[in-house]
Amino acid sequence: MMPRGSGSLWSLRRMYQSQKSPGAKPARVISRAEIDTPPVFSSQHRSGRLEAHGRVVFLRKEPTPPRGLGSTDYVSDDYIHGFSPEEQARLTRMQDILNHRELEQLDLRGVSSILDVGAGLGQMTRALARAAGPGTRVVGIERDERQRAEAMRQAREAGEDALMELRPGDATDLPLTDDERKSFDLVHARFLLEHVTHPEQVVREMVSAARPGGRVVLFDDDHDLLRLWPGCPGVEQAWRAYWESYADHGCDPLVGRRLAALLSAAGCATVRTTAVFYGATIGEPLFPLVVDNLRGVLAGAADALDAAGRLPRADLESELAELDAWRSQPGATLWYSLPLAEGIVPK
Repeated sequence: MMPRGSGSLWSLRRMYQSQKSPGAKPARVISRAEIDTPPVFSSQHRSGRLEAHGRVVFLRKEPTPPRGLGSTDYVSDDYIHGFSPEEQARLTRMQDILNHRELEQLDLRGVSSILDVGAGLGQMTRALARAAGPGTRVVGIERDERQRAEAMRQAREAGEDALMELRPGDATDLPLTDDERKSFDLVHARFLLEHVTHPEQVVREMVSAARPGGRVVLFDDDHDLLRLWPGCPGVEQAWRAYWESYADHGCDPLVGRRLAALLSAAGCATVRTTAVFYGATIGEPLFPLVVDNLRGVLAGAADALDAAGRLPRADLESELAELDAWRSQPGATLWYSLPLAEGIVPK
């Protein structure tokens, strides 16, 4: 995605912003071509270094190394979206769009037990229970008390609180009994791995919960897949600043492209990869909803981006106004896809 302005001005701006943070190391001026090159995470990305073809594009704060398995250091405490009622409402609207699209990709015939890791507000957890049918045991794991409280409120309001059991717990040390280990027919996670510092550990833990021959489904973001037509340079700049900020917390915003590799590394045989489309063009009923979601993601990250020196609030406000104007252009289209990978646990 093309940053706004000339390459030299963009490079100077990034250098200036990187030096605003106390203790930040001096940044070198990099070319527009380097900025426009899709970044690839190196093995050093947990230190905050994002590299493109071996070149360090930025260097931010160094996260504290994890203390050990089961430590919540494996899940970033700096959750960029926050837990406000406005954010929970945005998530609910997004889930309403995505749930049936993902369910179309899942074969739940014969599934009698499901574990949903990182259940969040529980909408997908309940959707899995409904799709699998009566008698299916569904357990959701969610570490944040605010999310669990809202999940149960929504479930009670829908008369569906009996569909699932929602437990507090960490994705790297699942709160399961010995009898529950290696017992679930399906273990599922969505929008979780992008927010953890060690996704490989989370996937290994998920695999340990599935029965031999059971399935593990990963569904997550590759944030560099967003495309807007016609081009909207200011919004594209803001989006890139947003997803690059994940590395400030040791997280990988491009983890979606690694889902099959993570399953393989955890001992699964990857049987299927696909993607779920989350976009629309002007005139489609979903178009206002997906554009509102993009706007909500960026607006919700405003404080974090400003505090990190990545995108001043005034600039973000200008770029959100650009998005508001863009959405009425003829042919305006938002393209975005979400990677999904499914693996089988060896018997």
